[in-house]
Amino acid sequence: MDENPFRKQEQLAVRIEIAKPEDWEAYKKIRLESITGKDAEMFGPKGVARDRNKSDQEWQEDLSRSENMFTVLSWSGSEVVGMGAAREKEEKRFWHMGSAYVKPEFRGGAGRKMLAFIIRKIFDRGGSKVEVGVKPGNERSMRLCKSLGFKKVGMSDGWQMLELSLADGEAIKRIQDILNAR
Repeated sequence: MDENPFRKQEQLAVRIEIAKPEDWEAYKKIRLESITGKDAEMFGPKGVARDRNKSDQEWQEDLSRSENMFTVLSWSGSEVVGMGAAREKEEKRFWHMGSAYVKPEFRGGAGRKMLAFIIRKIFDRGGSKVEVGVKPGNERSMRLCKSLGFKKVGMSDGWQMLELSLADGEAIKRIQDILNAR
């Protein structure tokens, strides 16, 4: 058990921003850490294979997103400590949120805040529904998603799918409360 009394404050003191093309090196570093570390099995094999072979140009292009796709990075000072992404699906106003990762020492608060940030950005872009896929056995992520108001909707390609309606006023209030917490 981590006995550091400052741990929670450090976790919540992260700065979360939509990534810009000039952030590509930090993005590449955290993404490669996420898919090669002990949590690698929580990511799909297609994305892992693709990302391991990307050129620097492709990493930069990943961050040249449009209104229907974006990546966020979580920072503690000048160190990137987390990442996540969202893209609008074919069905307009329906978004998929994925590739979420937070360094182990920042878990227990920073991930919740990062996902709330992503959901808020989706809402601001006119999104009405968000889905996320969680690998079976990833109980920490499942609890996190449920605490944000996500509901199980079934399985898809080995992933437990969950959805959140952004028309739910309680969900939006919960997200805003998380973002306003210090």
